[in-house]
Amino acid sequence: MDSGLDQTRELPQEITTKTDTRDILARETKYQREKGFNDWTIVDVDAHHSEMSSWREVVEYIDDPILKHYGTEFQSRTGGAPGLSNAMPGLRYQDIGGRVPHQTKIEEAVQETSNHRDV
Repeated sequence: MDSGLDQTRELPQEITTKTDTRDILARETKYQREKGFNDWTIVDVDAHHSEMSSWREVVEYIDDPILKHYGTEFQSRTGGAPGLSNAMPGLRYQDIGGRVPHQTKIEEAVQETSNHRDV
């Protein structure tokens, strides 16, 4: 008899700062195939990517001397307003007491290539 309930799902592995992103997304890849989403581009816009971790590299390309100064000053102050960014300082601490370690540090192993880590 069909109860109408989905089968019990396998519990996800513990996600740490060293967890391979491909392992985290593997179940979603299976779901994508099952639901026929292969022809759709799906983007996780709430990825909590640490966009400011590359700021030191980005600010070098700012032509305007005033804006470049503001951007450079951001790097020198802990807890200061993120110059030239729409990021809010309070949102840097979203690890929920260590339960979601997405911004603690980036330790996921990646292959060495000439591409930037974020590509």
